[in-house]
Amino acid sequence: MELKGFMPATIDCRFDSTAPGSHAYGSRFTWKPIPRNKRWQWAVGVPEYLATDEIQMQRKGLHPVFRKSVREPGSGRTIECSIWTN
Repeated sequence: MELKGFMPATIDCRFDSTAPGSHAYGSRFTWKPIPRNKRWQWAVGVPEYLATDEIQMQRKGLHPVFRKSVREPGSGRTIECSIWTN
């Protein structure tokens, strides 16, 4: 969608598999036109992974504009998804 001039406005993350140890995540986006001179990046994963990703995003001068956390009731596993922009 970036080639069409769009960036994600919101992200909905979920578990695609309930198998123990599975790391299958699904994501659904809503899109909006990219404002002039905006850079953006999105990330999906376990909180530990996103913590390291967050440091890299801050070094690039990006800040979070959307963040969501999802907990699977059966296993207690948590994933997070976020969108960052300058």
